[in-house]
Amino acid sequence: MNPDDPGVIRGQAGAACHVVNLPIDLDVQFARIAHREARTPTRSFPMPEDAVLAWRDRFQVPTAGEFAGEDTPSAPPGWETWLEWAVDRWPTLDPSTG
Repeated sequence: MNPDDPGVIRGQAGAACHVVNLPIDLDVQFARIAHREARTPTRSFPMPEDAVLAWRDRFQVPTAGEFAGEDTPSAPPGWETWLEWAVDRWPTLDPSTG
């Protein structure tokens, strides 16, 4: 699981999370991007093909444990809990939420 994923801190922050993965074919994804950019250009941002391809290469499909909400790794070194890490990363986060 990506430690930058807000789902990692779901239990610590008292939030509920349900992991869903919706695979998409590359040609369909590009068609949707083009349609969105054509339909709402002032509410969209450019997504160059090379950037989309780079992000697709980096994407890691969630594991069965992640889908089940069971694969929550330990907090990164230097933090006792994910909540401490999150408060350090997002200073506006209220630590009393956990």
